[in-house]
Amino acid sequence: MQHFAYHLELCAPLFLLVFLGWALIKIKLFDSAVSKALSKLVFKFLMPMLLFRQMSHLSEMPPVDLRVLIAFFGSCIVVFVLGRLMGRRVFHQDSTAQVITGMGGIFGNNVQLGIPIVALALGQNAMPTISVLIIFNVLLLWTTATVCVEFGRTGGSIDWRKFVTAMKGIFKNPIVLGILIGSAWGLTGLHLPAVAEKTLEHVTSA
Repeated sequence: MQHFAYHLELCAPLFLLVFLGWALIKIKLFDSAVSKALSKLVFKFLMPMLLFRQMSHLSEMPPVDLRVLIAFFGSCIVVFVLGRLMGRRVFHQDSTAQVITGMGGIFGNNVQLGIPIVALALGQNAMPTISVLIIFNVLLLWTTATVCVEFGRTGGSIDWRKFVTAMKGIFKNPIVLGILIGSAWGLTGLHLPAVAEKTLEHVTSA
């Protein structure tokens, strides 16, 4: 019970912020266009900058714990398979809808909620692990979904042009780019120039 209370105290401010944002839109203090613009700012600029800055210190951080990856993706596979089975047996869905049902069970807000929660609960040393989770989450799960949908639509073959297009989209993802570029810099062992570090600190504290 103490552990639950501790983590509730850590996470409550984040969820209160989410609720506050929802309430401000609900009472029409801001319209939905403001919400969309802020989401775009966070996803395409602030969060990639935050991840770049954190991963630029990769050489100073503990190594990624592979057991976390195994536990995370192992459970994802189980839930995905169960979701597809439920879609087929319970809801009598076609193969594409089954994939969507399975993906709906394993995709969460790993970026806008997951990163702040991990940072609060485990500290900055956990950033390499959550960053690797995010990359493989996008890469493996979207690849799996794309392949499954194409197999279902074509009866067992893959349109490789669509597959390559999907892969290009993944590596154009601002979050993935922030992690990869930051990691590449971090592996060099070089420190960012003081001006750049300070600028990133101000940007990512927004």
